[in-house]
Amino acid sequence: MSFLRTSPGSGELSAIARFLTAAEAGRHRLHSFMIVKNGSVIFERFWKPYAPNLRHKLYSLSKSFTSVGVGIAIDEGLLRTDTLLSDIFGEEFERLGDRIPERTRRMTIRHLLTMNTGQSYENWAENNIEGFLTAEVEFEPGTAFNYNTLATYMLSAAITRLTGESLAQWLKPRLFEPLGIDAYWETDGETGINLGGVGLNAHTEDLAALGQLLINKGLWNGKRIVSEEYVAAASSNLTPSNHSANSIDWTLGYGYQFWQCQPKGVFRGDGMFGQYIICEPETQTVIAVTGNAEMQSVMELFWTLLAEMKTPKLASAELPPERSLLTVSAAAAPYPDFRAVYEVTPFENAMPRFPLTSLSIDFSAEGECLLLMYAGTAPAVLSLLLNQSGWYYTAATYLPDRFFSSDGGYYGRAYILGEWSGDTFTAKMWFNETPCLDEWKFEFSPGRESVTISYRGFAYNSRFEKVGVGLRISA
Repeated sequence: MSFLRTSPGSGELSAIARFLTAAEAGRHRLHSFMIVKNGSVIFERFWKPYAPNLRHKLYSLSKSFTSVGVGIAIDEGLLRTDTLLSDIFGEEFERLGDRIPERTRRMTIRHLLTMNTGQSYENWAENNIEGFLTAEVEFEPGTAFNYNTLATYMLSAAITRLTGESLAQWLKPRLFEPLGIDAYWETDGETGINLGGVGLNAHTEDLAALGQLLINKGLWNGKRIVSEEYVAAASSNLTPSNHSANSIDWTLGYGYQFWQCQPKGVFRGDGMFGQYIICEPETQTVIAVTGNAEMQSVMELFWTLLAEMKTPKLASAELPPERSLLTVSAAAAPYPDFRAVYEVTPFENAMPRFPLTSLSIDFSAEGECLLLMYAGTAPAVLSLLLNQSGWYYTAATYLPDRFFSSDGGYYGRAYILGEWSGDTFTAKMWFNETPCLDEWKFEFSPGRESVTISYRGFAYNSRFEKVGVGLRISA
């Protein structure tokens, strides 16, 4: 879709400027940030390599889209919130028999929506429907909140069982096409069931569109998409929540896959590492965000932003300049002239992504480095041709592939950069359809007879962890 674009008021612009300055000072990596007010985009910013035309992994923000899908299914009479799971998955209940706990036989769609299944763990399995249905149920359904992504998977599976289509297929003419949402939803292997609780990849403007639908109480351009009654219930406080005792905004109550927030009347959907749809009905404001941030502290900045946007005489502030996340270290130096192969021994209790056994590194081409890491006799699990001239876009960096692409396959597309400084070489890979910035650091001994390998994953403010040491076996 495409929202109308208007300009914020001077006070709103100052509030936005203060927010962006505080977010950068807090070292939050925002990838995209969009504010919609009264149905028009009043501000948007993307940080390179992220861009409006790129989808972004949403993690648990996917749950909010699933919830709206369930609401539409209720409107169409396919199910009710009090529909028993046994009425939908009758074949499994009959076949599994006594393996299904008695409490599961009393479980309803509402229990899935509100995370009140009574289960205290997620029993992911080769057959996830069976895994969920046979899991122990510690509490009577409806009496205890416990965040459960597999419960949302079951909502997606219910839509597929009732319609014969995946949730994404079924939603296409009912939600995605009317709102102009161009999304891709990962599936559970060959079952065709969308993951529901995770796995949605969408544009920032797609997030804003869903938020606007909710602000409009289920209407889109005058057309009813989902009932007002369902939106009111989904966005309200239907159950106490205790998802994170140290983070207040996960303890204020939960609806149908939406969280209550500190500012009165504000609700949100959110996903790991900082994916957000924030709705403030009072001021008809929607905030859509993708990023890699510490989630509670960045939300505190959102609440200040919403308050300051309503402050009539807010002191003026200048917008910080647009920045690229693709920076090059001032300490970067020209590549050395050497090549070597190292036999790698992982550190005990290290948490490497792969069980590395050897490293091949070749700086023989001027200004380039061919970097290969192996696990046993398998193909290289990391294969990079890096250069010292700056970031560039490439593909197939990891094998086996780790991430889902927006077109249904796997991908390893990333902006990559190799930096040499002192006796240390750092390979950086920014997967710009995800929050992921992966970094490998290779610290060489003065004679380069050995190398210590460290890895830093993509989580907010993560640190390098040493994963192995390599001894040189050939030049």
